[in-house]
Amino acid sequence: MILPSRPGSSPTKANAARGRIGVNYKQLPINCPLNPVASFGRDGAMSFFNQGSRPVFASTQDALKLVPRPYNDDNHTIWVGGAVKYVSTPSEIDFDQARSFWTGLSQMDQEHFISNVIGHLGQATNPAIRLKQCKIFAHVNATLGEAIAKGVNVTLPASSD
Repeated sequence: MILPSRPGSSPTKANAARGRIGVNYKQLPINCPLNPVASFGRDGAMSFFNQGSRPVFASTQDALKLVPRPYNDDNHTIWVGGAVKYVSTPSEIDFDQARSFWTGLSQMDQEHFISNVIGHLGQATNPAIRLKQCKIFAHVNATLGEAIAKGVNVTLPASSD
């Protein structure tokens, strides 16, 4: 379906057409870009090109594997403003909100939280994932991390940094 964009066409007609074909109207061959575009926004109604097994978000667990560019654009990015790709290394400030949340819970709520996490994280079949998540919880609060590690049968190293 070609969306109406001719002069004199009502904007409501275009909105109605988008409403019928969904938010992914740009994936239709008549509306899509000439060159493929990789993005994180690709699921939903009328999605017929979801880019296969590409991740849905930039993960701190597994860094994106970007294809090296066939040219060097370092000078260009510095000249334009020092563009940075994927700054996704967690720092101490990333744990402040989680620590505030944990200390704000009552004893019963903390027990329920631990039980819920154990119930879900315990279903992870990969022990490396369970260990990595337990280290993150231990970084928020040592007691929290130890309780979850015990519940999912993981041994945390002496230093959880």
